[in-house]
Amino acid sequence: MSKADKRQRQKARRAAAEAARRRAELRQRRVRAGVILAAALVGIAVLLSVVFLGSGKSSDKKADGPTPSESPPLPVGEGISCASPAPPNPKEYPGIGPMKIAWDSREYVATMTTNYGPIEIELFAQDAPMAVNNFVSLACDGYYNNTKFHRVTNSPQLSVIQGGDATAGDGTGGPGYSIPDELSRAKQDGYKRGAVAMANSGPNTSGSQFFIVVKDSVLPPNYTLFGKVVSGMDIVDKMHSEGDPGGSQDGPPRKPLTIESVTISERPGTKP
Repeated sequence: MSKADKRQRQKARRAAAEAARRRAELRQRRVRAGVILAAALVGIAVLLSVVFLGSGKSSDKKADGPTPSESPPLPVGEGISCASPAPPNPKEYPGIGPMKIAWDSREYVATMTTNYGPIEIELFAQDAPMAVNNFVSLACDGYYNNTKFHRVTNSPQLSVIQGGDATAGDGTGGPGYSIPDELSRAKQDGYKRGAVAMANSGPNTSGSQFFIVVKDSVLPPNYTLFGKVVSGMDIVDKMHSEGDPGGSQDGPPRKPLTIESVTISERPGTKP
């Protein structure tokens, strides 16, 4: 066999090997694309069946500043208290306010007065300081006063009452800005009865809307868990029962469910 023939065969083998490599790579890409598409379809189905807010103003704008993975350590506020109801102040803001809560040394409790009675919520300032600071700031500004729970769901997977839209009142409004997700507590605990979490329309789009879990619910850990009901679950149950939308299992409540005011109290706490 001549040297020219050998070179020709070697060249042919290299070409065949390269073609095989490209075919294998193409198959892998197709598999990855199929997996990604399947995961996306599942995610869309779950999202549409859970706490999707639609095209609210709070989800149209991204929060200023870094994403959660890039966020620098949060400054510690000096503490804040609004033990007296503030006047109603439904409006939009240019951005999230400064850190006010002393999240590393104090505990916060929100008292939500509704047309059915009071609900006390322990706030997880250490696990979700940005969400708690946001909720406290809005509450102290009277943002939630005389607003309503605009959504009630009652299915085996999702049983909640959802509110916090002071601008539109139907789930499409918000404070005019978004805050990053803080998901460590949600990944740890899930969404059990009494949990209070931020509603959103996608990653890092939380604004002012939140939901209270009535029955243990099946949700991906995509919603910042920032508190739990410590008193008044009987009130939540009654609101959920009387507001049940019926056959649709998801919709506006049959009867008005009103948040009359939200006040915040703080007490010394111990950082774990």
